[in-house]
Amino acid sequence: MSLQGAMERACTASQEEDILLKSRDRNPTSRRRFMIAGGLFAASTIATPATTSASKLLSRPPAYDLMARRITYFPETGHHVSGEYLTQWGRMGGLSTLGPPISEPTLLPSAEYQAFRNGVLYRLADTVLGAALGNVNALPVGLMLAAQYPGARDADRGDASSSFWFSKTSFGTHPLLWQVFLDGGGAFVFGYPISNLVWQYGSRVQWFQKARLNVNEDGKVSISPLGKLAAGELGIETRRVPRRPDASLFYGIANPMPTGRVEDRRIEIDLARQRLAAFQGETRVYDLPVSTGRRATPTPTGTFPIIRRVENERMIGGEPGTASYYDLSNIYFTQYFTSIGHALHYAYWHDNFGNEMSHGCVNMTLWDSKWIWNFAASGVPITTLYSE
Repeated sequence: MSLQGAMERACTASQEEDILLKSRDRNPTSRRRFMIAGGLFAASTIATPATTSASKLLSRPPAYDLMARRITYFPETGHHVSGEYLTQWGRMGGLSTLGPPISEPTLLPSAEYQAFRNGVLYRLADTVLGAALGNVNALPVGLMLAAQYPGARDADRGDASSSFWFSKTSFGTHPLLWQVFLDGGGAFVFGYPISNLVWQYGSRVQWFQKARLNVNEDGKVSISPLGKLAAGELGIETRRVPRRPDASLFYGIANPMPTGRVEDRRIEIDLARQRLAAFQGETRVYDLPVSTGRRATPTPTGTFPIIRRVENERMIGGEPGTASYYDLSNIYFTQYFTSIGHALHYAYWHDNFGNEMSHGCVNMTLWDSKWIWNFAASGVPITTLYSE
């Protein structure tokens, strides 16, 4: 069985599973109402009617995206990363998670792939996998390669202990792996767990859709180099190439804060497009996909100041003993903008950014939420609106 064939079947199965999950639970991954007790905030919310005039700025290209414009070369492996691959690689944790590139972008019959030590990014040449043409996404290498290890995904096999359980796959992240999963970017980077912690060839491992995490005898967690295995299966050439004349040596990924006063900064969120844009004055300096409130629990429209910031939040609410109850810890980079608990924050429990997912908050990836945390401050205005 080819890896490409397995990928297509895995994606079809995932889509069917998602339909079934949605039929049973309209919000399987987010069980929060974000109703915070009165008196929690010292500042009051300032709401103004939403308009579409400001959203015209969202259609302009960013003034700069240093990551997207750079061509970087990695002497360690002899390969480049640039453009959308560099941007997505950075948003997924870069060296700490995906590792360095081990190939150049390679066009195969159905998609263009670039392999990294621990994973593979791809851009579709058509709509085989249902993603938009030109978007760079992470290949589910864990989901595909786990099939080569008999019993790996058996729910009755291994240690089912869990720090966080995912209804989407009916597996939870094992406590030994939880901190690495959380601090590495959660489901967006690793995907959802698809096995318990199991023994394979003398090692303890847990499979995720996009990765495999290992635990050594000392309890140290590492990420398996599945990108190498996937590259071999796909037929991606991994031999070193010479450095291009226009490429710089890799010295770290960065999308630095813009210069200028914090008082001149603002944030716009287009609820129709599920995009957030950060502005320094009239210049858009950052743009990213988000997940805002679903139809039943929408994100309010208007202009609101950031009124409270918590770097590592715990959110508790709902009715104990009912499906509405939630108790979530480790919600990094939380920035509240209403007095009833709507906030910008990191969401480790899903990877569906660009689509409505929340009970009113604005969900972001780890990388994006950290950038917005450093960009913003108390009092920075947030405008939420529906573009035309």
